[in-house]
Amino acid sequence: PKPYVEILCGVSSGLSTATLRYALSFAQEFGSRLTVLNVDDLDRAHRADEGWVRTDIDRLRVEIPESARDWCVIDELVTTGDPAGELVKTAHDRKPDLVVVGSTGLPGSDGGLGSVALGALTLTNASVLIVPAPGVAQGIEAMAAA
Repeated sequence: PKPYVEILCGVSSGLSTATLRYALSFAQEFGSRLTVLNVDDLDRAHRADEGWVRTDIDRLRVEIPESARDWCVIDELVTTGDPAGELVKTAHDRKPDLVVVGSTGLPGSDGGLGSVALGALTLTNASVLIVPAPGVAQGIEAMAAA
């Protein structure tokens, strides 16, 4: 059996391209169904119109190769709310084998994980892959080298 039949990728902005790339890589390797969940937080939703959310989704869609739908099924979900809560709710509904999320938490701050990554780790039954933001990854590498 395939270890990852269902993959949930939680993204919350156009800055989530690395997270999406990892999820696509796993989906390609295992022929998985990939659900891309784009969550717009409530604060930003009240400050911006729907065009802002559309722009983020369009930026992420550019990262999906045209051939991707040849090797996996891709579902796109868009929701507004607390990103951690929406991810957990979707994970309970979809029952993924793997959840892929990014972390914008800084090393040395409450474990270095953001609320979405912590929610995925503690409140879902799936395996979790946390993709650090590029700046955070460089900071971790520098700390490890020291």
